[in-house]
Amino acid sequence: MNGEEPTHHEPSDRPARAGSATRVLRRGEMGAAVTGRKEAQEALAKERNLLRVVVDNLPDLIFAKDTEGRFVFANAACCRFLGMEAEDGLLGKTDFDFLAEDIAAEHLAEEREVMQSGRPMINREVSRVLSGGAFSSLLSTKVPWRDADGGIVGLVGINRDITDRRQAEEALRESESQLRAILDGSPDVIVHVDTDLRVLWANKAALAIAPRGVGQQCYKAYANRDEACESCPCRRAVETGRITTSIVHHSGPEDFQEERHWEVIGAPLMDATGKATGAIEISRDVTDRRRMEQQARRRQEQLAHAWRLNTMGEMASGIAHELNQPLAAITNYAETCLLAVQGGKAGTEKLLDNLGEIVGQAERAGEIIRRLRGFVRKQEGRLSLVDVNKAVKEVVHFVESGARLSGVQVRLDLAACQPTVVGDQIQMQQVILNLTRNALEAMNQGRNGERVLTIRTSPAANGTVEVAVTDTGRGVPDEAMHSLFEPFHSTKSNGLGLGLAISRSIVEARGGRLTATRNPDRGMTFRFTLPGLEGGESDAG
Repeated sequence: MNGEEPTHHEPSDRPARAGSATRVLRRGEMGAAVTGRKEAQEALAKERNLLRVVVDNLPDLIFAKDTEGRFVFANAACCRFLGMEAEDGLLGKTDFDFLAEDIAAEHLAEEREVMQSGRPMINREVSRVLSGGAFSSLLSTKVPWRDADGGIVGLVGINRDITDRRQAEEALRESESQLRAILDGSPDVIVHVDTDLRVLWANKAALAIAPRGVGQQCYKAYANRDEACESCPCRRAVETGRITTSIVHHSGPEDFQEERHWEVIGAPLMDATGKATGAIEISRDVTDRRRMEQQARRRQEQLAHAWRLNTMGEMASGIAHELNQPLAAITNYAETCLLAVQGGKAGTEKLLDNLGEIVGQAERAGEIIRRLRGFVRKQEGRLSLVDVNKAVKEVVHFVESGARLSGVQVRLDLAACQPTVVGDQIQMQQVILNLTRNALEAMNQGRNGERVLTIRTSPAANGTVEVAVTDTGRGVPDEAMHSLFEPFHSTKSNGLGLGLAISRSIVEARGGRLTATRNPDRGMTFRFTLPGLEGGESDAG
């Protein structure tokens, strides 16, 4: 060696520092891993909690079972359905703990089939009677529950309670059955038509008339027509969206030989947007009713005619007195002319004056006879425009002579608007005459006080015209008011009790009303109303 001492190196600390760094790094990685795992666990817990909240608030019954049929999960709806307040009461238990043995065995069998076959059971409807006796309908779905390797470890079930829906459907079927029974039991012809008036449905009465009517237009099936009736209520109902009514006259299908009269109602059917989709047509055969109404009208006219003859007979003395006045005047003027001619003193101007008076009095007598003949002649009721004021004045001519003889003052308070109604003038005058004569007779039964007969005409409510006859007689007793208009009931000792009954029937046949009220001081007021001309002078305002 060259005498140099060997060099000795100091031990280095680099490996120590490197190991320390590695350990620090590993600890950091471990901390990060722990933190990540913790965050993942928290996220998972959060997701599970969210899922639980969602599942527990679903109305469906959701559950999971292991391969032995034991509950391992149940949402709140499932717990409530099985009578448990919380899931803890179900876990580890089976259907045998909550349901009847036969039902639980059925569930177990179908669940084993699902788990063994691996095939799901989708929306199978089952009906159950619960322990409390309540009936329940469920729509059941059960699917296999598989682990990560695809092995079946149980099943998941979802049951939807459709009890309310089934009950509603049953109630609807029962309601439809009842409605069908009602419609089929009705003697009216009832059909459902579309907007083209094609029959979609018909009840038994309609099928009896036209067995092949469904699918045809209603006017072809039931009226044997090639086009809709002009007044077809169904067509108007579809067009206007309102219920309409009409009287239709037709001979019907070929089997019907005589013309029939139908009262037809059309009721529109609307969709959610308010558009008409068709109509219900209700047709009632009113042929027999109209025939009886016509017979009743004829009988009423005959009775009214007989009553007018009777009235004229009772008024004979007054009419004779009124007719005697022009006849006596004619006689006087004629005798004057005769004497003048015989005495050679007949001046032309004087004769012409007397002859003119004779003509005037003859016309007066003729007018009395004309009114009398018009009043008592027998004829079918004819509708026409009736001047109410004029009709009142003509009736007054019949009674004014008798009124004067009885010391009764006749006052007329007639509307200035000349009210007009549509009716039968003779029948309306009969009503006025009957009320007027009753008023005169009532005042003849008492001699005290002023005797005034007042006849008023005036426009009334809803476009009607009112005629009021007021007297100052003794009035009608309380006990007789309720039966005043009943046939054969009379407050007069010699009365037949038909006048007011006939008068009311005449007024009501024209859509009016006849009423009676006691006056505040004395006497009675009888009022009757009749429909006036629409939009005419008789409107009340």
